Amino acid sequence: MSQHLDAPLLTLPDVARLARVKRPVVSVWRTRAAGTDHPFPAARGTRANQELFDASEIGEWLEATRRGNNPEALADADAFSIRSALDHGSPRIAAGLEALLALARLVDSPLDTLSSDGLLDEADDADPEDSCLWTELNDLGDELSTAARYTRRLINAAYNPAAAFEQLTAAHLERTSLPSPEAIALIGSAGAELLRGLIPEAALADPVPGCSELTLAVLRALPEGAEPRILLADDGGPSCRGARRRLLVHGTQPEALAVDSEGHFAVTGAAVLVAHLVGSGQEQTLGRVENIALQMDDRQRAVVLAPARALTDPLSDKAAEALRADLLRGGRVRAVVRLPEGALPSRPREAQALWILGPAHADVELSDRWTMVADLTGHQLTRAVREDLVGDIAASLLDQDSIWTHSYRFARITYTRTLLATRGSLVQLAGQPAKPSSRPAELELHLDALLDALGTDARELLGHTLSPGAHTPLPAESIERLIAAGNLACLPGTRMDSGEASSAGDGTRLLGVRELMDPTAIRRTVDLLEFTALHPSARLTEPGDVVFCTSPRPAAVVDEEGASAVPYPARILRISQADPGGLSPALLAADINARPAGDRHWKQWRARRLPEAQRGPLAEAMGAVVREQAAARVRLERLAELNRLLADAVASGALALEPTEPAREEGR
Repeated sequence: MSQHLDAPLLTLPDVARLARVKRPVVSVWRTRAAGTDHPFPAARGTRANQELFDASEIGEWLEATRRGNNPEALADADAFSIRSALDHGSPRIAAGLEALLALARLVDSPLDTLSSDGLLDEADDADPEDSCLWTELNDLGDELSTAARYTRRLINAAYNPAAAFEQLTAAHLERTSLPSPEAIALIGSAGAELLRGLIPEAALADPVPGCSELTLAVLRALPEGAEPRILLADDGGPSCRGARRRLLVHGTQPEALAVDSEGHFAVTGAAVLVAHLVGSGQEQTLGRVENIALQMDDRQRAVVLAPARALTDPLSDKAAEALRADLLRGGRVRAVVRLPEGALPSRPREAQALWILGPAHADVELSDRWTMVADLTGHQLTRAVREDLVGDIAASLLDQDSIWTHSYRFARITYTRTLLATRGSLVQLAGQPAKPSSRPAELELHLDALLDALGTDARELLGHTLSPGAHTPLPAESIERLIAAGNLACLPGTRMDSGEASSAGDGTRLLGVRELMDPTAIRRTVDLLEFTALHPSARLTEPGDVVFCTSPRPAAVVDEEGASAVPYPARILRISQADPGGLSPALLAADINARPAGDRHWKQWRARRLPEAQRGPLAEAMGAVVREQAAARVRLERLAELNRLLADAVASGALALEPTEPAREEGR
């Protein structure tokens, strides 16, 4: 290992990353440079059937030939050799390099000017309790001086110990269960927002042993000069020592937070806790959340990231169900947020969720206590989305008089008693309006203005007059839950060959992705007898069916006529006539069309519902608008054709345009 640190080596994939090019490009360079004045450097050995190249030689070759897209390739070569160095070495070497980088942040002298004994003395002075440095340096043994020289090169390449440490961490932690950068940034912003107003007295604590990612994210999100006390869980294990080293190299002196074997701990005074809980079943995860909630007082807040299967989704375990109900009933759960899939890259299909814990509603009657719910399924955690969600989260801690004054983008206020009565997903109510407030008046004014702009025919088009609503809105439900309840059925599309469809004739209409994406597309048909012979189990639509697709974007249309063939991957949603459950075809299609692009998890889509008295009138009014839109598209097409024919006729000389004589008035 010491030989490798003296002469860091790169694999060909490392070279590609260093040069910022695709891996095959490096192979092309090797071939084309052979026999030139600057041949590609020769391999220095192999490991696991991969050739290894001297990092300095590669950096010099890239600089001399000006290959690649990294003008700092020579300076960065040592940093990019970290992956190979660690793969060639061991966890002992990784921990030793981390300790040297942290020590470099704490001492004034360059590390490579100190002897091995001198390095150990400095570590003893900087870390007298041996919480994260001395043991790791001592374990390097005879390789300590060599590792110190290599550390100096890493610092020079990365410009400072903290940046070099992050490159080192990225090299050997990339396969662990870290949240995505976007999820980490979200938690960092949320934690910083919760700390606002509590600093300088407040502490920032992470009760999960070995975790530094969330704490560091919060520190990065805090304004300059904000320096809370840092408490890190410490069970004495290697991961906890590594977490302390990471915060040390970033200029923070963490204190140890004792956590026992059952996960119990104690934080006193104002504090914000951040915790990422992974690798447990529903009951175990909720038990760990309970440990956090039970030790909190009204001066403390918490941001907890854990699998959605425990925090938001329907529970399969009765014990877990009772435990989650107790937590909600306790009043500390102020916000529940289901994050989009991908928040945990190592488990991309496992959705994650956030719980925001805060002071219980001590002065609010049990029946009036609330919890905010939000569902980000189908969204991307862009900066704008994160900022708006953090704003909603901050509002979740407002008092009863102020909670309704905030304008929410994602979160909805839900009475806790409603959540306790819910047997499905906790966030299924996120599609409900937050509170009527002045919204009805605003909607009425907006509708009146729009109808006036459309002209007098628009009011007649609706076929109904608009009056103040007296009904209570029904909660939205997920499509999955509606199917399970029998209110809705999903019928698959028919897998058809491309040659079956025809654009000529009056056969059975096709209603597939092409028609959903472009309502003006040329009508496609199939011969019904041939279609039935080829696909005996195929189902045609019935009047009122909703045909939908998920890709390239969610789209839906109501087939008012029925008897259409639906080619896969489009599907049919059929509302039960016996028990519609408040569903309206037009409203269901509108809800699907409002889903963001990329949201393909159709079973989790929520559908708004209506009282029975409003289902028919809304369907008639929205159907009339859709038909008017179709007529308007036809008129637009005809106007475009008129423009084209006018241009051809006049330009070719076939016709001429003459001014229209004004009509004469009588008597003149």
